[in-house]
Amino acid sequence: MNTHEDRYRRRDAHVPADFRFIGSLDVIVGVTSALINNPVDVVKTRMQYPQTNKLEGVVDCVTKTIEKEGFTNFYKRTVPRLLGSGLDAAFTLMDYDSLRNILTGRK
Repeated sequence: MNTHEDRYRRRDAHVPADFRFIGSLDVIVGVTSALINNPVDVVKTRMQYPQTNKLEGVVDCVTKTIEKEGFTNFYKRTVPRLLGSGLDAAFTLMDYDSLRNILTGRK
C-alpha cells in the first residue's frame, strides 16, 4: 500500500518518519472531516426534533434552514469541533503509527 508515510520516506524503511509531518497530515484529516460532517449533523439533529414534523425530508430541511437562517447556520459551533476533531485525529493516528512501528519492529 502506498501511503503518505511511504512517500515521505521514499520507500526506505530505515528513514524515520517525522511526527510533525504525520501529525500535520492527521490534523488536516480531522479538520476536513469536521467541515464535511458538520452540515450533515445539523440536518440530522433538525430531523430528530419533535417540532420538525413539518419537514418532509432531508432536502426540505436543508432548503428551509437556508431560507430561515442562512447557509452559515450549518457551520455554527464549528470551531470547538474543529479543535477537537483535529487534535483527536492527530493523536489517534500518531498513536496508531507508533504502535504499528513497535509491533513490526520499525524504529
